[in-house]
Amino acid sequence: MESNANFSISDRGKGHSFYLLPVIALALGILFDRLMFAPWVTNIDGNVWLADRSICLFWMCCLGVAVWIGFTKESRCNCALWLGGIGCAALCVWFFIYDSNNGNFEYSFFARLAIPAVLMTLAQYASGSFTLKDTGGIFTAFMGGWFYQPFSRIGMLAGMIGRLASGGKSSGIRKAIIGIVIAVPLLSVILPLLGGADQLFGYYLDQIARNVRVGDVVLHIIVALAASVLFFSFLWNLNGGVIHAAERSDASLDTVIWGVVLISVIAVYILFCAIQFPHLFARAGLPAHMTYAEYAREGFAQTMAVCSINMLLFGMCLRYSKRGGFLTALLGVLLALTAVMLYSGFVRLNLYIDAFGMTWLRLASGWFMIYLAAVTALSAARLRWQRIPLVGVCALVLLGWFLILGYANPDGIIATVNAAKAI
Repeated sequence: MESNANFSISDRGKGHSFYLLPVIALALGILFDRLMFAPWVTNIDGNVWLADRSICLFWMCCLGVAVWIGFTKESRCNCALWLGGIGCAALCVWFFIYDSNNGNFEYSFFARLAIPAVLMTLAQYASGSFTLKDTGGIFTAFMGGWFYQPFSRIGMLAGMIGRLASGGKSSGIRKAIIGIVIAVPLLSVILPLLGGADQLFGYYLDQIARNVRVGDVVLHIIVALAASVLFFSFLWNLNGGVIHAAERSDASLDTVIWGVVLISVIAVYILFCAIQFPHLFARAGLPAHMTYAEYAREGFAQTMAVCSINMLLFGMCLRYSKRGGFLTALLGVLLALTAVMLYSGFVRLNLYIDAFGMTWLRLASGWFMIYLAAVTALSAARLRWQRIPLVGVCALVLLGWFLILGYANPDGIIATVNAAKAI
């Protein structure tokens, strides 16, 4: 790991593979400054859409680097990588089509968060940091990609620069870098002298200098160099696969422990569903002080939270238990009760929309509820066919679900529903 000079792009040029990594990192650092930092600071004269477009150009450049570096001969046939990459590119394209100032503001906010999250997940997956079946490993690799990998190999950059300057096979590159280092301070002395020697030359030089703010130039140089260093460490770690799937603990909880946990929550859910049936499904009536709209509003968010917890519990049981027929049956019951609660949430949401109309939050909630229903169905299939990479498939479905929502024009859906209900 300490001397890992065989970067994964070496297939495309073994002679320069050792030196190409800092070049890529520097290019990404400059792009970060020009496409991410500068638009974010200046906001391009207040035009948020133009800023979003510039930022998405940067993410698309990162995606291009990820495809070039990460898609090795083994991963080129990996459908999950291609689907994730296409989905990420489609999210970026969304910002070129829709103006977040004039609609879909809420969706654009979540899309800004989704793009880097998807890219990080793809980068970690392509590097072999986790497998699609490794639930815990996905979270560990994802967090490590943000908070560990960009910092842990910064010290190696100094060693690489030292080796670059020491000669060796790449003497041409070394000489070019030395020439640049010498030329920059030399030109800083020569140019003012020439400006004083020729009045016309001095005039044009002065015009150029007037449009250059030294403080801004220094700030952008610092940002670009700092970002380049972080990108170097990150890309080096991706090549090394700092977090290997094979190194993870294979610990599992006892079947009795999982049985107690599942039976306890199932008993509570059965009681919950028993209360739901007469009032929500059979419309047996509510207490005098409560309307169905109030009843729907008070319970929908909690119901969705419980369903999400159920999916998390299901995944943890798959990952950290030695599953037999008993646990499989309990998990099947858990999924069935989750389906009932999802239907309860759907009824609640429909009642709430009928009473108060459609909003972005209610549309997104309904969209998420449909996604949870799909996850429940996939989880049931996972009980039957163990080879299904549940986490990876659910992640790809979520990305697709999110894309469909954006391209379906949420504001148009909201207006259409409210017009139909005359709200």
